[in-house]
Amino acid sequence: MFAYRVATVPKAGTSATTSRPFSLAVGRGNPAALGYLTTPPARWNPCAPIRYRVNLAGAPAGAAADIDRSIRQVSAASGLRFVKAGTTRAVPGSQGRDVLDTYPRDTQLVIAFVSPGTGKGRSAYLPRRSDTVGVGGAFYTNATTKVGGSSWHQIVQGYLVLDRTKKLPGGFGSGNRSGLIGTWGQVMMHELGHVVGLDHPRPSDPAQIMYPATTTKPAIWGAGDLVALRRIGASSGCLRTPGLEAAAATAPTVGAAGAAGPARAPGQAGAATARAMGDDELGRVDRDAVQALERRH
Repeated sequence: MFAYRVATVPKAGTSATTSRPFSLAVGRGNPAALGYLTTPPARWNPCAPIRYRVNLAGAPAGAAADIDRSIRQVSAASGLRFVKAGTTRAVPGSQGRDVLDTYPRDTQLVIAFVSPGTGKGRSAYLPRRSDTVGVGGAFYTNATTKVGGSSWHQIVQGYLVLDRTKKLPGGFGSGNRSGLIGTWGQVMMHELGHVVGLDHPRPSDPAQIMYPATTTKPAIWGAGDLVALRRIGASSGCLRTPGLEAAAATAPTVGAAGAAGPARAPGQAGAATARAMGDDELGRVDRDAVQALERRH
């Protein structure tokens, strides 16, 4: 991200002026290295705020600040509006995978530090005994809406769970170079990318935050990340699925279907049935690189 000013050349009877500073994001890597979790893509309605809550039970020091900064990074690149609604005890995935969670009435996204597995304070999204550090994803409508010549699914609920038993440094720098590589900031940005509809880049490019493994690069959006975030954000226009806004204003309830079946929010018709989409296992150790680094130390 670079800051710029624009200056005008003085003419007869006028003086030179300089604009206020503005920022321009120029990411590294291949701008074509990007991906979306669905076809057509699923995205949030950028003309309505995404209200989020955090569950920091067992979170490391500095986690709240890292979450807020990660949210700001997504918002700046996409134009999506996030509003922090406060804290919660809700745990995404506590009722199993692939079913809508019960969030507070005014909340569409919960970010929680939890333990893997099932039961109180645990999330089924996090596998036990693995190197997975975080999992992010969302639920979206089966129906599509056409805006500006493109068809879109609309996201209705998001989740981000982080394994509180894992040890990573906070912040957005280079982080660990052995063991679990990276930082909490890098993990959060990646998983929030999934929350707003992004997938791992194709072609693969480790310069992107959406690359499917943490790296030792600073947590800064890559060129492909920025292209994808812009497309699913405000630049593509408002997104309104008929009958969905009223349903989304109420707390979702778990459907009677099994974990692999659809779940409905109150008042949703079949066209607005939500289904789970691409969560991710990030933070797996790059074992070859870690072993090589450990041998050199």
